[in-house]
Order: sequence, then C-alpha cells, then structure tokens
Amino acid sequence: MKRPAKTSPATPSLVHAAASDYEFTRRFHELLNTEERAYAEPACREFLRQYPRRPEAHYLLARALLESKKKREAFPYAEAAHKLAPDNPHFAYYLGYLYMEYRLHEFALPLLRKAAATNPNISQFQEALGDCYQEIGMGERAVGYLEAAGKVAADESTTLRLRVKLATALRTVGKIEQSKAVVAELLSGNKKSHEAGTLEAAHISKSGAESPEGLQLQALLANKELSRDWRIDALLTFGVMQERDKDFDAAFNTWTEARELSRAGEFVLKEHENLYAEATEFYTPKLCETLQSYGHPSTVPVFIVGMPRSGTTLTEQIIAAHPQATGVGELARFNALDRAFRADYPSEQRMEKLLRNAKAGELKARAEETLRIFDVVADVKRDRVVEKTPHNFRNVGYLRLLFPKVRFIHCRRHPLDAFISAYQNNLNPSHGYAFSQTEYLKEYLYQERMMDYWKSVFPDQILTLHYEDLAQKPDVMGPELLAYIGLPWHDDCLRFFEKAGTVRTLSTQQIREPVHSSSVERWRRYEKHLGPFLKALEESGFKYRA
Repeated sequence: MKRPAKTSPATPSLVHAAASDYEFTRRFHELLNTEERAYAEPACREFLRQYPRRPEAHYLLARALLESKKKREAFPYAEAAHKLAPDNPHFAYYLGYLYMEYRLHEFALPLLRKAAATNPNISQFQEALGDCYQEIGMGERAVGYLEAAGKVAADESTTLRLRVKLATALRTVGKIEQSKAVVAELLSGNKKSHEAGTLEAAHISKSGAESPEGLQLQALLANKELSRDWRIDALLTFGVMQERDKDFDAAFNTWTEARELSRAGEFVLKEHENLYAEATEFYTPKLCETLQSYGHPSTVPVFIVGMPRSGTTLTEQIIAAHPQATGVGELARFNALDRAFRADYPSEQRMEKLLRNAKAGELKARAEETLRIFDVVADVKRDRVVEKTPHNFRNVGYLRLLFPKVRFIHCRRHPLDAFISAYQNNLNPSHGYAFSQTEYLKEYLYQERMMDYWKSVFPDQILTLHYEDLAQKPDVMGPELLAYIGLPWHDDCLRFFEKAGTVRTLSTQQIREPVHSSSVERWRRYEKHLGPFLKALEESGFKYRA
C-alpha cells in the first residue's frame, strides 16, 4: 500500500485555532507543507516540545517519523493526536493508516470508517477504507469505497491508482464484466495506465499466450523499464497462459524466471528446529491440561491452518456460505500475540505465574479481545466465525489456551501440488520459502511436524482435511466438515461460488467455480523440472498419506 501522498487534500485543520495562535499557525503550516518530511523530525520534535497539548504537533511528528521509516515510533504520536482531537477525521485516518501498515485491520477499520463518514469528499479516506476491506477479504465493501474514492479523486495519478485497485477488487468478487470496463478505461489512458490495464486484462483472461491479452503481455515484458514487481507479476501471469496452452516446459521456465527475480528481494529463511522447540517446550500437554478451565467457553471461532494453497480458502468459502457462519479472512495477528505471550513467561516459575494470571482472567480477556475483533471485521453476528491464516499452524497451542472448545481444520495437500501452486502465484515476501524447491519442502515438513505435535496434544479438536478428498468428493466431505464444527448441512455450502464475496487471496479464480479436481496431481506435468524437490523429499523419508 502506498504511503499518503505528500500533496493531498487530506490536510489536517487546526483544531483550536485562535487569533492569538498566529505563531503556532505559521509554524504548523510551514512544517505541514515541507517537501522533505523525512528530514523534518528534529523540527517537529521541537514544535511538539513547545506545544505538547496540541494534536497538530503530535500529528506532524508522527508523519515525520513515518516518512523516516520509523513506524513503531510514530504510533504513540498518532494515537495522541487522535486522543486529543477524537472528532478530527484526518487524525483518525492517519492512525488507521498506521494500523494497516502493521496489518492490524481490526483496529484500522473503525478509524477509517469514521474518517470516510465524516468527510466523504476526501478520496484518500475512501481509498484507505477500500484497501482495508480488500486486504481482509471483504471485496464487495472494498468496491463501494474505491468507486466513491474515484469520483472525488483530485488528480490523474490518484485516478490511475484507484482504477487499478477497482479493477482488481471487481475481479476478486467475480464482477468480471465490470472489471473489464475499468480495464478498458486503463488501456485508453497514458503509458502507465496502459501498462496497468495490460496486466489486469491478462489476470482476467482465461486464454493462452497467443491471445490478444497474451500478446499484449509479451509486449509489456519486452519493456526493459518495467518495474521489478510488475515484471514478476507479469511473468507469473504469462506462465499461467502458457500452461493453458499445455506448454508446460515454457510455463515452468517462465515461473522460474519470476522466482529468480523474487529471490533477489529480501526474505528470511526460518530456523525450523528452533521454532518447533520453542513452541513444544512451552505448550506441553501438562500446561494445556492445567489451564484449559480458564479459557473462554465460546464455540464461535474456527481456525483453518496448513500450508498456503492447500485448500484453506476453499474450506473457508464452503463454511462461510452457511447462513449460520461467516469468515474474517486472514487477520495475520496471532503469531505476534503468541510470541509476546510466551515471552512474558520464561521457563522459571512459568506454571505458577501462568496459573495465577489465568485465575485472574488473562486468558479470557485475550479471548474476548479476539471475539471483539471478529465482530468488528465481520460486522455481523454468526454462530461460527472462520479465520484462515494458514500459518496459524504455529499458534495452535496459544489459540487452544484462549478457547478450550475451539475447532481447528488442518488442510493438507500433496507437497508437490502445493509447491507448484505456490510457485506460480504472486505470494508476498513473507512466503519467500516458496521461491525455492528445497526451502519450500523444509517449510512444508516443519508444518507437518508442528501439526503432528498439536494433534497429539489435542486429538479431538483438529480435523485433518485432505485437498484431494474435498476436490474429488465435495458432496461427502462438505457435510462431514460442517458436522465437525457443529452446524447442520445446508445446500448453499456447495454453491459458495455463486456468492460475490470476500475472496482476496490467490485462490480468487478457482473459488469462483464449483469444486473440481483438475488441480489434483498437477505436479506431474512438471516432474522433469522438480529434481531438487523430489531428491530432498526422498531423503526426508516423508510419505504423504502413507
């Protein structure tokens, strides 16, 4: 997401301006309009020292710190500005924007809603709210706010950015004809607009490499000035087109070219042994049994875990189509909460301290915060709320402490199929392991080992759901899935693809179609290219569904 533009209509008004404030007003506007925000930090700190009770001074320092890439330091000043002037939409927006930077969408939403409702004519507010809904998987709501932002956009660059976002949002909720209309506007614009339209048209297309969309994409890739991120996206998309032509060798080579560019970026390879040891040493069977009576009794949360591209989105959509259920997408917050929780309880006197705080209500308070977040994001009450961050497989112990009656669904898929699906999709850098065959397998096996442990501790609270079974026998597995989470079967659950909705992940195209098995054993098309993976898999001794 882009940072707020340096020149923007979203300029904070003076909250307490008065005739005697001439010097304050003059200095405020001088700092507000500086072209070098990142270098304004010392001046902004001095300004705040002189006017510690003025929200504008807190806002200016927060902005300067953010421009200096000091997001964490910016938080308290953005919070102070909002607290001192809670009715000012600009300060609400800026704090909401910071929460989005940390993927804390549940905290951003109320602030951005307030800003957009207070001043709907500022495109920046509407755009941020649309971004927030799109990121948590509520595409229908995102579309409305992005359309509203486009109507009040102040300049050509903003209009272009909003058209690209709107085309994407429309595509992800299955409104293909409307998305095509926006793409047509992009293609008729300037060079940058045409490039964006070309890429989005390729995303929409279901044709091959020699289609008009494929030829335009090839021309785009021939542009040596194309940005790295756009080139990666274009290569991955073109590889899918080649796959449709059954030119599997060319497709894999195109994806590999994209992945070589991806590996040139920054990503951190994990120390799986340490991660496993830290979790299992803390969440012992004895600790979990001792504390289980102090968690929250709610049966509302359902957590879907596993590897990305293993059927997590498909599973969520089947459940969320039930009239008594809804989904909140991927909130991506529980790993940080889990790690902070464990850090509060070092090994010395851990059990004694945990038990004391659990009796005082800590676990229930944490659980209640999670339920409040679900309410904010879903904005609707249901008997079951599904959260589907795949890598919550790391945090099953923490979530089980909070909700002793919780249900987990572990989505499994053949490692080679899961790898191919991840390799050809534009995953964000946090999934850097997917850029390498051997690193992907390490992550996959870590996930398997972690889930084996959790299943040994909580054997009755984790359902193992194989992608192959769900794809080939949805009429059998669907009812079993619903029965497991305590809901009666409803025919809507296998008509989830008819709902415009909430999919924002890389499963978008697939989730707009009925369940099918065409992706089962897809890896065999690429077997000749998977030597490193197959060798490492054999050496590991791992057998899928042995």
